[in-house]
Amino acid sequence: MRIQWGLAALIFVLCASARGAEPPARTVVVLSREIRPYLVAVEALEKAIPHPVQRLYLEDGPSQITDTLRDPTTPLHAVVTVGPEATDLVAASQPNAPILALMVLHAPEALQGHAPSSAIVLSIPVDEQVAWIHRLFPHVTTVAVLSATEPPRGPHESIANGPSPSFPVRTLPLAVTDSPAWERALQKAAAASAQAVLFLPHGQLSSTAVIRHVVRHAVLRRLLAVGYNRLFLEAGAAAAFLFDPEATGTAAAQLLTSPGWGRDSMVMHAPYRVVLRASTLRHLHLKVPDPLPLKVFVE
Repeated sequence: MRIQWGLAALIFVLCASARGAEPPARTVVVLSREIRPYLVAVEALEKAIPHPVQRLYLEDGPSQITDTLRDPTTPLHAVVTVGPEATDLVAASQPNAPILALMVLHAPEALQGHAPSSAIVLSIPVDEQVAWIHRLFPHVTTVAVLSATEPPRGPHESIANGPSPSFPVRTLPLAVTDSPAWERALQKAAAASAQAVLFLPHGQLSSTAVIRHVVRHAVLRRLLAVGYNRLFLEAGAAAAFLFDPEATGTAAAQLLTSPGWGRDSMVMHAPYRVVLRASTLRHLHLKVPDPLPLKVFVE
């Protein structure tokens, strides 16, 4: 009899515990588009996250996304947005959970009113890119930096005074506001004895034809062209900084599972690698660095 009463009590406690236990926290991922870099990043994140991950796509519609984010039956551990469009929509819905934005160039302004919120951004500091160029090609002492607006100089950069002893490279910031300005900017770079030209993300460089045209004119002027995606390499650029979507997803998972997640807002830079194009370097009579530093690859 005692055994029977003991079993009954144990079953009652277990059932009560099951009824009272909170459902596991979940992470909701909202993707702007179903494209390969986004999917690779999300798949890497899902593999490294120990709790449930739910995918939503922007095409599911604002109402379904908002309803899912506000579902009171399961607590939210985090909302991960992939791409700027998804980030804007999620920020407007004001979910009751910290937000992590992926695949955005800079920390989204839409998240400034939502705390805590974090981002793993695709932009690389200009100083860091210029330092890589000089490390791989020590003869480069002047780098023309082309962007939609004149980029700010770093703490070690000075056009008027030239390279500083601690950072032996000067930058020549050049703003490109329209299509004809590309050739003018390259002419200025060559006239200023720049050995390399660094292209920063620009709305006019979304076309393969435009990238090929700009890179070709840079190479004709014997400028070492450095871009920010694979289209630049295919167009003949000497090098490009390519972000790693799989490593970005893994970094996001590490952030989401860290003990301090959700306490503070933070901005991190996405993992990237530097890829050199061997044929272009030969054309410019430049050698592939030997040995290659970590994060540097040759194609």
